[in-house]
Amino acid sequence: MRIEQLQYLVQVAETGSINLAAEKNYLSQQSLSEAIKKLEKEFGTELLKRTYKGVDLTEKGEIFVEKAKVILNNIEELRKEFQLNRATEASTLKGNLKIIISALLLLDNNLLQNVLSFFNKKYPKVNIIIGESDYKNAIASVAANKANIGILVSTEKLLAGNDQLSIDYNNEVIFEELYSDKVVMCVGKMLPLANRKSISFKEALTYPIIVYQPNNNEASDNSWYINRLKALGNIEKFIVTSSSDIYRETIVKGHAIGYSALSHLDANPFFKNDVTVLSISGYSKLSCGWIRPKNHDLSEASKEFINVWRKLERHKPYKNSRKKNH
Repeated sequence: MRIEQLQYLVQVAETGSINLAAEKNYLSQQSLSEAIKKLEKEFGTELLKRTYKGVDLTEKGEIFVEKAKVILNNIEELRKEFQLNRATEASTLKGNLKIIISALLLLDNNLLQNVLSFFNKKYPKVNIIIGESDYKNAIASVAANKANIGILVSTEKLLAGNDQLSIDYNNEVIFEELYSDKVVMCVGKMLPLANRKSISFKEALTYPIIVYQPNNNEASDNSWYINRLKALGNIEKFIVTSSSDIYRETIVKGHAIGYSALSHLDANPFFKNDVTVLSISGYSKLSCGWIRPKNHDLSEASKEFINVWRKLERHKPYKNSRKKNH
């Protein structure tokens, strides 16, 4: 038996949800369920009743939880008496926090800047190092512990389609969605296409399309980005760039069209006002989530960064039209 197992069980009892308890402890639902099953096996008794509605404590589970709370309270008293309090921990938390982001052009810039501002004020001794890469390298960096956490932004189909070009991150990292957004197509106002209200992704590929790739060495016609788009339809012509300025200017001048996140456009009104925004049929949802390595523990700075992100996402002071997914 481990202290963590008792904490997991108590949190499931308090929240009535394995999902919420797993989120609170930076675990997958499967990992937390397995931890409780091991606890049940060790004590030879069923603690949770699992139904289609959720989970409830068994009669013995209720007794077990009450005793577990006493143990955890005693442990907390020991910590308060012999360890630094939380405020002191915050003031002394230091070191480097390495974050790698994919598809920065699709990220909610307002939210990211608010998170960075809040985190810097709360933890002034933590250095934040932010890099940008493609999906595969972002996942590989987190899996190899070269980055503490990663932020992925993509449509569900682009991120996890059902073909050989899909990214299988399940064996290397754990992914958790932080929020959902809407993906749209940006079109120069002088193009006839600007008179439309919507377009399918397959049809969009019949027009010159610009693709943003963060790594210079990935700007090629054989990159994952281009191959993934080719799996969705025949590309008539594409432009690849690692410059966000070139990406925007090319669309504004009508040389190509490109996709974006609605919240990113809201955070960049000058760009939004210079283009026409079309809905993309079949690709309405954009997922933004964070990844952590399966085989490495999260640093305290990483945990606090995600805690700040979650808090500001749920209580953000600004409004946009994206649909939240909590």
